Parts: sequence; structure tokens; C-alpha cells
Amino acid sequence: MSVNVNFSINSKCEILINDKVYKSNIQETDKDYIGISIPICRGEYAPLNKDEKVTAVYYDDNNLYGFNTVVIGRKMDRIPMILLAIPENIKKIQRRRFFRVSLIKDVSYLKVNKSISNSEFGSLIKDSKDFKKALMLDLSGGGLRLKTPISFEKGDIIIIRIPFKKEDIFVLCNCIRVFKDMDSNLYVSGFNFFNIDNKTQEKVVAYIFKIMREQMKKS
Repeated sequence: MSVNVNFSINSKCEILINDKVYKSNIQETDKDYIGISIPICRGEYAPLNKDEKVTAVYYDDNNLYGFNTVVIGRKMDRIPMILLAIPENIKKIQRRRFFRVSLIKDVSYLKVNKSISNSEFGSLIKDSKDFKKALMLDLSGGGLRLKTPISFEKGDIIIIRIPFKKEDIFVLCNCIRVFKDMDSNLYVSGFNFFNIDNKTQEKVVAYIFKIMREQMKKS
């Protein structure tokens, strides 16, 4: 269901292009368009052209909103702006530390000692033959949920291997909740990432944007 959003000047937004997350903010609003600063990602400006379709996420004080729109032009005022058409369908995304997407994906995990060192972590991910299979149910920039045949305990530490398109991502996770799914007779466990470096977290967030974009296109 689409929701109504009042776009506020100086509010943050992000644009996904080719799996990269470009940061921007609202500079101007009109009945026909939203004017945003030219989106930027690590010093690189977004190559946006007229009639190009984009996926965006808009932040207000309480929520995140996702929508697809199209570039309708450019404008120069105090700063150069990209003009986006007012979106027809805006979806509210649940507000958490990072927004979360639902997806079913095969991953693998390895339970480790709570005091695991960086060198031990490095050794274990180089030889991952002891990793066990699991099913990932959703993913956010701050954690994920797994479905497994065995039960974890709150506070358990595991390494998760998430296969992305070009590489596998390994992250340390802390179990924060567990319950048994009576329909499948399997266990569903929630995990938070910890000690995750900024580069890895950016890859996870970019992947989430890609999944959200694909899901929004299908809807």
C-alpha cells in the first residue's frame, strides 16, 4: 500500500545505482518533482541522466520510505540539483538501526568461542570446511535471522558466511533471540552483527538496497 509523504528540505535520501549507495538530500520540492543534491558515493558523483529510472530511500525523523522514480531533468540554483518525478508508489520501511529486507538464501555458519581473536577469525574463514548449512530469512545492515535444525542459545557467537554475487562475506554474529517454528520443526534465531568493519557493512547495505530494488520492481 502506498503512503503519503511530505518531503522536507534538507532531509536525507539515498539512491541506488549499480549496487552502489549514493548519499544525497532534499533541496527543493514542487508539485511535479523533488530536487536533490547530486548523489555522491566515496567521492564519486552519480551518473544520472534524464529518463533514467532509480530507486531511492527517504529518511524522516521516524521512518524510512522506499520508492522508484525517474530523473526528469537538472536544475541549477544555489547548487546543481537532480530533479526526480514525484513517485506514484511510496512504501514505508520499518525503522530500525538499519532497514531490513526479507529474503530466503542459503548461507553457512560456524559456532565459535566468545573470546575469538582477529587472527583466529582470519584462520577460520580461510578454511571453511567445518561450516554448517543454514537458511537466511532476512537481512539488515545490523543483523539477520537464520532457520536451522539445531537450537542456538542467547549469547552464542557464530561466523556467518553470506554468498554475494562476486564474493563471500564473513561476519561475526551474536545470538539475541531463538524460537521454535512448530510448522517446520526448525529453530529461528535472530543475530546482531558485531565487530563488523565499515567496508563490510557498506557491502551488506548495498546488497540490501539491490534486493529492495528488485522487490519493489516486482511489486
